[in-house]
Amino acid sequence: MCEVRRSDPDFAGNRAFATNGNSRRALMKSVSTMGSVEGGMKPLILCVIMAFVGCKGTKTPSNEGTCIKNYPELQNIIQEMDIEITRLESQDNGQLQTVDDVVGKLANMHAVDQHIRHVYIPAKDDYKNDAIACFNDAINRRYVDVGLRYTVVLTSLIKEFGWPRIGTFGEDADHHAWLLAQHSDLDRAFQREVLSLLEPLALEGETDPINFAYLYDRLAMADNKPQRYGTQGRCTLDGGLNPIVLEDEENIDRIRASVGLPELEIAKISLEISCVERFRKNP
Repeated sequence: MCEVRRSDPDFAGNRAFATNGNSRRALMKSVSTMGSVEGGMKPLILCVIMAFVGCKGTKTPSNEGTCIKNYPELQNIIQEMDIEITRLESQDNGQLQTVDDVVGKLANMHAVDQHIRHVYIPAKDDYKNDAIACFNDAINRRYVDVGLRYTVVLTSLIKEFGWPRIGTFGEDADHHAWLLAQHSDLDRAFQREVLSLLEPLALEGETDPINFAYLYDRLAMADNKPQRYGTQGRCTLDGGLNPIVLEDEENIDRIRASVGLPELEIAKISLEISCVERFRKNP
């Protein structure tokens, strides 16, 4: 069975306690990264291979209705999600010529990305395993579809306009672009390119330095390396928090403070709460 990994190995706790002045205010409006279930990327890659049916729109797989036909509540959730994705994407004017176009495009993609990541199965104990598996697979298909499409769009956007600098495009656009790149896990080369852009921009104040920290740690985890900033938490199957392996555990709080993050032990409180809440919603 494919395990749904629509939530990420990032946690809101780091952002909620961030102390980076104006950036904190912008981030508090849209904190939304979530924790993953242990097991690394292999379950997600397997789901991609099994579930991917195309890169355009949210076409319903032919077996989806049959799979949960006895569970109208689940069918309704999937249908409502598709309607909302269509509604959000219809608000995009399709233009990428001005600063406002770029800001609007990023906000639109961010809204869709977050909508999918916050759809959970209600009252899991009320459903059989096959219905749960089908529901999860339906979410996963849309997660993959949107992720692949938006990575292509973001790549083109950056190629044409460069990174959406805070001074030109605003803090929200910077945050939205970062989060979409953070979620482009099926294109690690692209994520590494973004990381190389963010490092000098963080020094210039043209991107929130926390963006660099999160993406640096995400790629480190993908390469099975220790994290530098300790931003990436991974939940266990029973709702606990796995240990965070660090490059320099002794100096971690000084390292985190350099980019505006709180002490690790403070952030871990929110991480642990996030894991418990996530397990409660989608065990």
